[in-house]
Amino acid sequence: MFENLLQWDEKCFSWFFIQFRHADFVSLMELISNKFTWVPLYLLLIIYFIWRHKLKSMVWILSLSILAGITDLSGNYLKKLFSRDRPCMNVNTGELIKEIYQKEGREFHCQTKGGSFPSNHAFNHFAIGIFLFLYFSKRNRIIAWLFILWAISVSVSRIYLGLHFPLDILGGGLMGGISGWIFYSITNSRGARIRTGDLDVPNVTR
Repeated sequence: MFENLLQWDEKCFSWFFIQFRHADFVSLMELISNKFTWVPLYLLLIIYFIWRHKLKSMVWILSLSILAGITDLSGNYLKKLFSRDRPCMNVNTGELIKEIYQKEGREFHCQTKGGSFPSNHAFNHFAIGIFLFLYFSKRNRIIAWLFILWAISVSVSRIYLGLHFPLDILGGGLMGGISGWIFYSITNSRGARIRTGDLDVPNVTR
């Protein structure tokens, strides 16, 4: 059954790669996939939290930082545990990726560092995305849903570039989403509950 699931995953990857891959969008997907692209967004979020919550902003910033670190470390551990080859190293998909890169006139480099399952990009971005979705849903639902779209876009770009299988994305996204929900729930309940646009810190009477 597990082998059938992997075969189905490989077929889904091949179908997606053939049907949706277009040379004109590769540069865009590389930009979306690049972690340094989103540094300005992270800095903007830090500024927003400081502006919104003043000193109490450290609760949210620290929670997001720990969340990102834990998901990244967990993803690396699981990659070693499952030891799944990336699509470019797979006997059923490797030649397809190489062939399409050659047709596009692009130099083919097989990324062999790290395993394929789960996708750390999906793990990290869905964790942060769900956390921020829950946070901003109390203020602006459009911004909240943009963070879900952001996580999906980054995750899909990994398949588009031939770096991960669909199950890598689904697994990473699911674990990331659960992690983001847990961290938000803890942060929001332990001295950081949002009320009237700010953090609710209980008064302590001596």
